[in-house]
Amino acid sequence: MDNYVIPGAIVAFSIKGKTVWSESFGLSDIENNVPTHVDSPWRLCSISKTVTSALVGQLIDKKLLDLDKPINDYLPISLFPIHRYNGTEYKLTLRLLMSHMAGLHVTALPDDFGSFFKATNVTQMISLFNNEPLLYKPGTKWDYSNYGIQVVGAIIESILKTNFVDEMSKLFAKIGMNSTVIEKHENLLKHRPRYYSASPDKPTVLQTSDLIDDMFNYEGWWPAGGILSTVTDMLRFGNTMVDAYHGTDQSIVSQSTIKELWKPETVGKIKPELHKDYAKQWVVYNMNSCYPYKLAVGHSGGLLGTSTQLTLFPNEHIVGTIFTNKGSLLVLPDYIAQVAGNGQLENFEQQICVQKWQHFDDNKNYTKIDDVISDARKELRALINNYVIPGAVVAFSIKGKTVWSESFGLSDIENNVSTHVDSPWRLCSISKPVTSALVGQLLDKKLLDLDKHIDNYLPLSLFPIHRYKDIDYNLTLRLLMSHKAGLHVTAIPDDFHRFFKATNVTQTIKQFNNEPLIFKPGTGWLYSNYGIQVVGAIVESVLNSNFVDEMPKLFAKIGMNLTSLEKHENLVKHRPRYYSALPDKPTVLQNSDLIDDLFNYEGWWPAGGVLSTVGDMLRFGNAMIDAYHGTDQSIVSQSTIKELWKPETIGIYIPPIYNADYGKQWMIYHTNASYPYKLVVGHGGSLLGTSTQLTLFPNEHIVGTVFTNKGGIIILPDFIAKVAEKFKNFI
Repeated sequence: MDNYVIPGAIVAFSIKGKTVWSESFGLSDIENNVPTHVDSPWRLCSISKTVTSALVGQLIDKKLLDLDKPINDYLPISLFPIHRYNGTEYKLTLRLLMSHMAGLHVTALPDDFGSFFKATNVTQMISLFNNEPLLYKPGTKWDYSNYGIQVVGAIIESILKTNFVDEMSKLFAKIGMNSTVIEKHENLLKHRPRYYSASPDKPTVLQTSDLIDDMFNYEGWWPAGGILSTVTDMLRFGNTMVDAYHGTDQSIVSQSTIKELWKPETVGKIKPELHKDYAKQWVVYNMNSCYPYKLAVGHSGGLLGTSTQLTLFPNEHIVGTIFTNKGSLLVLPDYIAQVAGNGQLENFEQQICVQKWQHFDDNKNYTKIDDVISDARKELRALINNYVIPGAVVAFSIKGKTVWSESFGLSDIENNVSTHVDSPWRLCSISKPVTSALVGQLLDKKLLDLDKHIDNYLPLSLFPIHRYKDIDYNLTLRLLMSHKAGLHVTAIPDDFHRFFKATNVTQTIKQFNNEPLIFKPGTGWLYSNYGIQVVGAIVESVLNSNFVDEMPKLFAKIGMNLTSLEKHENLVKHRPRYYSALPDKPTVLQNSDLIDDLFNYEGWWPAGGVLSTVGDMLRFGNAMIDAYHGTDQSIVSQSTIKELWKPETIGIYIPPIYNADYGKQWMIYHTNASYPYKLVVGHGGSLLGTSTQLTLFPNEHIVGTVFTNKGGIIILPDFIAKVAEKFKNFI
């Protein structure tokens, strides 16, 4: 709550139907200093869709609705006409509506709520967009359509010849959701919270949420987002659905119907977001194979001033829910998953996730290193097949000796070119630790100090004093390197909408140097490529030289003879091509977006523009390990590498995807108690068409690195961690 400046929150968890935690935090009304209450009736926002689905399920059980019958079997054409796409008529179905695959109107803010609209039923409001053409051929794409769920509500009213409000009230009563209502603006509700959002130009300053929130939740919009409920009632709802799933209580919906509602509709088509599929008004979360629970369903909700989450773990009979009165808090699903998956309700922490591997046997005692490599090779091939990766290169070393270096698949699909172990890959953000070594040399020479103000190195005309809440703050190298300065965060594609060619790093930092700080320096963490670019400009200023001239000296000193700074025009032997999944067909590849080339274009070298081979990355990793042990301090000193690896984020929130604390351009990974190695450092890298990972196990003298020419492959750290673990008998 402190990190995200959340006024108030309520959380509740149940196990096997019994509430094990229910608690309120903070304020529900800032202006009047009113504390939150566990019985506060919160705007569910889009969690309302799951509750509405239960009423749909009842009608399916009664044979009053069929998921695959045309909508006009239920609604007259005068109310909901036949829809067209590219001149062709298509008959929509309830299945398409509930899964957001009908091609209907997508909510546009604030345009859809520019006028006051008050309805006494849902049917009245579907006339707003019923003559719009379809956005795509139904069933071929996915676009989140609140309007489509409103049509579902109108169908319910048509079949039952009554109001949605009346029918939902009956459902609430049957489940025992006695504090749940359909929102009506005029009604007085005990403990009703107020809602807030961040000020547009001051993200840590709160303001009352926009009137759009009230318009969106106004009369008529109930099926898609207009239910008010408490965390206790949401536990009752969740447990009712879990009971139906197990067939122990089918009084609300049948076992077969809830399983149908939870059956994903987007598999093989398009996933709404990373790690999610969408069913019928329910999200089906694709849990990492290391996560202890394999089925997780639920829904999130959000408006400008509200963020909510309901998650069910049906096989474990766990239900978790959380409400906040501030919008845009995307971390709530992760929070519930962390609490539920840890088996306790406090002191949970991020850990290196251990994949359920297909070929590694945890009970096998490896006596030959070749056997480890053989199983690791099979695992990597399985990952390549599962993630539809065109090509990959992998390498490991133990005590400075390369024990495995191998290439897989294609570096160029169009010309059927095989990958090569010496392919010079885009390191992407692994470039940051490489850049840190040059900074380390300057620290050793006393040319840089982590805690001196930036204006000791850069003139104010180039990098002015930055402000937060109208207060000047002097930034330091420590803040820049640890992403704690509050500087500009990369926005794609906005930051790379034009051709930008620089002959040095310093030229690139003028783009955002007058932006206000995002937070008070040192109090938050946001991954800022721009901050690392400023580090590069400092290097150029101190050395009175170009970054592009200084880095090759470092490469040569380490023996990284195949490493260079990317320049588009250069011809580089074995250079791979890069690919991404087709947006609507995740198993079909396409060339990666031009944004990748613009991001890696001249000038962006410190943050992500180094090209290297797996062999050279082993050399770099071993040079850092040698420095750490003091056996070779010719690149950086022992004290400096230890300082670079010292975490700067203890007590500061980092998104769960990183599974790490952050040092100075290095990640320090969290490991669970059973993992044999306690110090694990490194960095990942990615673009739309690239995924890379470098991991060092300094005390064991192990280095592992993997490159792939497809983006979004977040399992690479897990793979390296598992292979390294199997090398424990050969250290």
